[in-house]
Amino acid sequence: MSTPTLNFLMAVSEGLAWAMQVSILVPMAVVWRRRRQFPPPVKLLSWYVYFSLLCSIGARIAEVNLLPNWPMLAAFNFGKIALFGGVYYLVLRQWLVRRLVLASAVLTVAFGIYAMLWLDMRFVVTYARVLQCALLAAFALAYLEQLSREPPLGQLNHNPLFLLSVGQLLYSAGSVMYFSIGFVKLEPIYNKIYFGIPAALGLVFNILLTMAFLRAQPEAALHRTGTLASA
Repeated sequence: MSTPTLNFLMAVSEGLAWAMQVSILVPMAVVWRRRRQFPPPVKLLSWYVYFSLLCSIGARIAEVNLLPNWPMLAAFNFGKIALFGGVYYLVLRQWLVRRLVLASAVLTVAFGIYAMLWLDMRFVVTYARVLQCALLAAFALAYLEQLSREPPLGQLNHNPLFLLSVGQLLYSAGSVMYFSIGFVKLEPIYNKIYFGIPAALGLVFNILLTMAFLRAQPEAALHRTGTLASA
C-alpha cells in the first residue's frame, strides 16, 4: 500500500477516534434537557455520558503529560460494565438472569479494583476491554430475548433499551474484530488504521444512545405504550 494511501487512512482513523470522543457531547446535551422525563432505567443510563466524558478527558490529560493512560482506560471499561449492569438489572424480568447480571457487575467492580492495584496495567486494560464486550453483549442479548417473548405495544425503534442493546452489540462486534486483527503481526501504522473500526462503531453507538435519550418517555407514558418492557 502506497504511503499517501496509508497517510489518508491514518488520518481517517484518527478523525473517527476524535469524532467518537467528541460525539458524547450530543447525548449529554439531550440528557441535560430531558433528564426530568426519564424513567428510572434511562435515568441511570444517563450517567454514562458524564462518566464517558470524564474518562476521555482524563486519558487525554495523561497523554499530554506523557503519562500512561492505562488506569483511566481500565476504569472506563470496568465502570461501564457496572453502570450498564445496573441498567439491565432494572429492566430484565427473569429472576435468575437479573441475579446473574447483578453478580457480574459486582464481581467486575471487585476484580477491577484488585487488578488496578496489583496487576500489570497493560494486561488489565486488555482484559477489561474483552470483558466489557463479552458481558455487555450478553446483557443486551438477554434483553432482546426478553423482547422476543414479551414484545412491547409500541415500535421497537422507540424503545430506548432496544436502541442501547443494538448499539452495544454493534460496538462489541467491532471491538472483537479489532482485537482479532491485533493478534496478527502488523506494522504499528496498520494497528492505528484498524482502530478506525471500533471508533466508527463507537460513533454509531453514541448516535443510537442519543436516539434512546430523545425517545425515552416519562414513566406514566411507558405504562400506556409499553415501549420499555419492564418500566
